[in-house]
Amino acid sequence: MLLVMHVGFAILSIVFALFSLLSPSKLKLYGVYFMTLLTVVSGVALTVSAHAAFGKFCVNSLVYLGVIIAITNSVRQRLVIIQAKN
Repeated sequence: MLLVMHVGFAILSIVFALFSLLSPSKLKLYGVYFMTLLTVVSGVALTVSAHAAFGKFCVNSLVYLGVIIAITNSVRQRLVIIQAKN
């Protein structure tokens, strides 16, 4: 059950991040942060509950976080541009 929630959080956070890239707002950006936090927390809980090594999951986690960081940085830059025009 936790694995399904974890994968769901990860997919939703990427979809939500892409949606916020198309239509940026601070509220959507905070939503992406929250979804990313849920993904990381559920991933740590999975790793601890399964007594698994962190190295196995580390590469996937770094790729996921890299994608989210790249998208959120783009959203923040677009927000700055939008605010400068107003």
